[in-house]
Amino acid sequence: LFDIFILNIKQMKLICFLDILGFGNVTIKNINNALELISDYQTIINLKITDEKTHPILKTTNEDLLVDSFETFLPFSDSIFITSTIPEKFIKQVSHFLIHSFQLNAEQYTNPESKENPLSTNINIFKSTSEITTINIERSPLLFRGGVSYGEVESININSIINNEISTITNLTGKALVESVKLEKSGKGPRVFCNKSLIDNLSEECIEKYIGTILKDELYEIYWPSLIYIDDNSFEGNIKNFDTLFIPATNLWKAFNHLDYGIHYYEFIKLIVQSTLKYFKFNGDEIYASNYITEKIKFVGLYEKTNDLMNNM
Repeated sequence: LFDIFILNIKQMKLICFLDILGFGNVTIKNINNALELISDYQTIINLKITDEKTHPILKTTNEDLLVDSFETFLPFSDSIFITSTIPEKFIKQVSHFLIHSFQLNAEQYTNPESKENPLSTNINIFKSTSEITTINIERSPLLFRGGVSYGEVESININSIINNEISTITNLTGKALVESVKLEKSGKGPRVFCNKSLIDNLSEECIEKYIGTILKDELYEIYWPSLIYIDDNSFEGNIKNFDTLFIPATNLWKAFNHLDYGIHYYEFIKLIVQSTLKYFKFNGDEIYASNYITEKIKFVGLYEKTNDLMNNM
């Protein structure tokens, strides 16, 4: 009944496994909130695909905002598998995907209606032209943890049953896929871990700007917040982007640091700081960036955390 059709045998490519952070807890608490997270990343990926079609000039002016390096994008529940044969381009594009995912509701966490619960917000429902009802909802941040490896990946077509009918879907398998799933569990927070197989396929510039080393020759990670900075911008214009990630992440941690999952937000704060220092070190502005970040850490009341946040992860 079920035939397997092998499409590509032992192709060398990058494979990324992304998992929505905290999805299980959100689902148990509020299924509608969980469904909204899935809807949110679908919105983002659809917009990027539409942008490629309606604004072809982006391919030459700002291709990092697109997803044309995503050869395969396979979502299921809270997980996504992505393949690519262009590792360096993929690093930049998946980073923008992750940034835009968080930024979708970041303004709410930057200026929360409730500091005790930044997820909570009131929205107005218009029942008629004269009647408005206000309801309270929670919007969880769309953050992913992931793993990326490079190696042999097989794309296959397999039969499935959908609505009692046989339907053909794409599936993936291979050593690199297994490695990517294992890598995802390498730490806490919305971090994307990778191994040397990926690093060996990146330029020195890409590594120096966007890759952090956890254990040389064994474990690395993509500093995806670095892509919020634009190479052609001045330091003064660029460093302001730090606030758009750091402030909402800090507010989330302050609200939930007493809970077990609060560690994920703290690791996010540290990732933002480390990514920023790495990027501006490459550009020769590390001292200025360090001073700016130190002042921001003081501003949000985390002075006692300065050394930990500023030291390498």
